[in-house]
Amino acid sequence: MDLAKTVSLVSFTLLYYDYFLTIEGEVNLFWTYRSLTWAPVMFYLTRYFSILGSIPIMLGHFWLGHVKVNGS
Repeated sequence: MDLAKTVSLVSFTLLYYDYFLTIEGEVNLFWTYRSLTWAPVMFYLTRYFSILGSIPIMLGHFWLGHVKVNGS
């Protein structure tokens, strides 16, 4: 495994580790809202965009193996 894949693996691990550390607080604070205002919507968008958006990047980086960085 080269350095780029190692650094990517560490960053993805930290992302998901942080997600699972804070999921209990998220459920208690945000999932109990009765009305959907702009604050919870923005929270959901930013939180789940980073989680779900990293999946195709991981697939391309680790399993496809031909992801280009900086147009190279």
